[in-house]
Amino acid sequence: MSHASRPPGPARPHPLAGRRIAVTRAREQANQLVRELEALGAEVVAAPTIRIARLADLAALRAALTRVPPYDWIVFTSQNAVHVVCDRLPEWELAPRDVARAAVAAIGPATAEALVRRGLVPDLVPDRFVAEAVVTSLAAQGDVRGKTILLPRAREARDELPDGLRALGAVVDVIPVYETIRETGNGSGLAAEILAGRIDLVTSGRGVWPVRGGGDWPSHGRDGARARDHGRHRGPGVHGARTRGSDRAVLRAGSGTRDAEYVTGPLRLGTRGSRLAVWQAEWVQAALARSGVPAELVIIKTRGDAEVDRPLHELEGKGFFTKEIEEALHDGRIDVAVHSLKDLPTALPPGLVLAAVPERADPAEVLVTRDAGVTSIAGLAAGARLGTSSLRRVAQIRHLRADLEIVPLRGNVPTRVQKVKEGRDGLDAALLAGAGLERLDLGGQIAARLDPLDVMPAPGQGALGLEVRADDRKARDALAPLEDPPSARQVAAERSLLSSLDGGCQAPVAAWVGRRDVGGGMRLFGRVTAADGSVQVTASADIDESDPAAAGVAVAGLLKAQGASRLLGR
Repeated sequence: MSHASRPPGPARPHPLAGRRIAVTRAREQANQLVRELEALGAEVVAAPTIRIARLADLAALRAALTRVPPYDWIVFTSQNAVHVVCDRLPEWELAPRDVARAAVAAIGPATAEALVRRGLVPDLVPDRFVAEAVVTSLAAQGDVRGKTILLPRAREARDELPDGLRALGAVVDVIPVYETIRETGNGSGLAAEILAGRIDLVTSGRGVWPVRGGGDWPSHGRDGARARDHGRHRGPGVHGARTRGSDRAVLRAGSGTRDAEYVTGPLRLGTRGSRLAVWQAEWVQAALARSGVPAELVIIKTRGDAEVDRPLHELEGKGFFTKEIEEALHDGRIDVAVHSLKDLPTALPPGLVLAAVPERADPAEVLVTRDAGVTSIAGLAAGARLGTSSLRRVAQIRHLRADLEIVPLRGNVPTRVQKVKEGRDGLDAALLAGAGLERLDLGGQIAARLDPLDVMPAPGQGALGLEVRADDRKARDALAPLEDPPSARQVAAERSLLSSLDGGCQAPVAAWVGRRDVGGGMRLFGRVTAADGSVQVTASADIDESDPAAAGVAVAGLLKAQGASRLLGR
């Protein structure tokens, strides 16, 4: 089952059909905005007021990127700077990792997203998307006195950022890499269109502006009449209060259930910066767009991303990949937290709820091998080195093949696959979640898809969890079409099992929902395995669709009766 096999929920009518929207941003910046508006049915009138021009002489930038020792920080203030810097790397025989020798800061989610797309995960994205916030945030990281900071930016830009950093004792090198050039023309053509009532909305770098007050949509022929009628029923008023300088994804369409609801800008989707996490968040973004709801990504670095030198089970606490994202959600810095559901603890913080579980991908475990001829766990030679840092996987593999050597393996999905293929650390194979490989177009690297009753997956594996503030009705309404009831029932049963065993995300507890052998319906299977693989207990129970969590409680009770609590160290 592919996660993207179908749009989540019924497609809504194009909410911007009949509208003509003038986009005044530079062509280099407006492409995605134009695509999103057109996908929502709008007719876009391109009226750029400036264009972005890369400077011809970037010798100073090249010298800065190859500086020895490297800078302590590189601060990107716009996605334009990201594009200019990263576009020149291949020509200079450099790679994103050469930039990442320094810690990287980004102003705003659009800049952070541009970095992630180029293979750079920012270490710092201030809560406020202004230069002054970078000064405050860097100071919060520790004493910046004597720190070296590179600032590639526009030729003409405010000096609050470099001046503020220098006032704290930092050594700041400002290198202009592009300039903004006013487009020729006096704007009379656009003005005439507006005066004739043929433009409904104008976007700029500072927000989104209706042509007429009160949220009315001016008529222009039969399309205008249709738009007014649509507006009476859907009520899309407009303002730019939450765009924070970004006019990408201009409108959040009404749900059709309330009259005259004002549009307040894109939903902010909080996500980790790994390739898989960004893919998942972009999938949610695209699914929302199909329902007429714009969204933007906000990259958040978690403890699990920062502490990669130790297996996760050696770290104290829970929520290694979710805690910082939940804090941003609670504080109002984001509207939706996009999680891999297997990473999300079963007990959510007060005030936060799981709003939707989209259609789940196949939760099965897969084997990746260095030797293409090895297509099963049984086919691995005695003493072969198998990589994983999951206690659940380690315990089950030791139960199946005590003669294999388990090697700690962390990192993002492509890195783990590459380590196996190159035989790094003597690796012969690795266990991973198949869903992650398929989402990143790495399905061709799968040597074998394992039977869930041989190696059982983690509770919630293959599913996404979309978490919101409990009192945010707008976010919950926007996410409602993404809910897939069968997937939600499955993960409710599996997470209930984990909760009933008092297990965390790293506990050696496995769960899987399969079809009943006789009759219709689903059955929950649960498993607990001793860390050394010496003992393994498995139990199952039918799932009542009206109360799927009850199956988790029942299976947990059966496992406890077989000694699961002792195996879990309690």
